[in-house]
Amino acid sequence: MAEIKPYYDTNRKKLADIIPLAQPFTVYIEQTKYCNFKCFYCIHSTRDDEAASFKKLGHRMMHMDEGIFLTRSCAISRSFLKAASNASSSPAWASR
Repeated sequence: MAEIKPYYDTNRKKLADIIPLAQPFTVYIEQTKYCNFKCFYCIHSTRDDEAASFKKLGHRMMHMDEGIFLTRSCAISRSFLKAASNASSSPAWASR
């Protein structure tokens, strides 16, 4: 007989039990600003309006330079590894 299991990790840590975090669980790098959606909750929905947030905040429709992407992602990786080696036990993100 098939066993029904939850689709998520049941050994997850409760965020309330481990904050403040030494480092984030996840880091997202947005490497492009090209988006053809206009979701009402997103800043991209205002890109055609000269007086709206997208242009006021200096956003432009462009891809991130590959060199910047590599530099930033390597720096983030190094900081995660340094934090892990300095911790007395495994960092929170490693035990998820």
